Amino acid sequence: MLAQNFLDPDVLGISPAAQAALTKVLGMLERGELHHCRRGDDIRPNGFNLANHRVELACGTVACIAGWADIAARPRRLNLLRQAAKSAALADLFAPENLSWHAVTPEQAACALRNYLTLGEARPARGSPRLSPRSARYALRRTGDVARVIHRSSRGWRWP
Repeated sequence: MLAQNFLDPDVLGISPAAQAALTKVLGMLERGELHHCRRGDDIRPNGFNLANHRVELACGTVACIAGWADIAARPRRLNLLRQAAKSAALADLFAPENLSWHAVTPEQAACALRNYLTLGEARPARGSPRLSPRSARYALRRTGDVARVIHRSSRGWRWP
């Protein structure tokens, strides 16, 4: 196996604990431990849906990259969504524009997360489900927990 050549947490603008948690999530995504749940009512153990920050029920857990990083970092709370308000690259990882968040698979998320950790930018995988510009604006307003937490404004990403 090749060595992991990830950027320093200071370069990424995150804490070492956040980088360790994101690295754990990357391993979970690449090993196939997280299963794609297309909609919020499709809850099962180790579910992945980019549109849901974290939904934990007795029957299972569905979370996005930031949600699984929070789970991996327990008992510490990372507040990665607040950090994303200060970092455009991290915000693009958690809330990519022009992508259908429900349709992003764990494999596509792993590609974007690996790109973020190694290059400092969350390039989506080829073949990622795209939205039209009009649908993208609607999705940012209406889809998932992340859309309610992180907003795009004319001055960049901000915390409401």
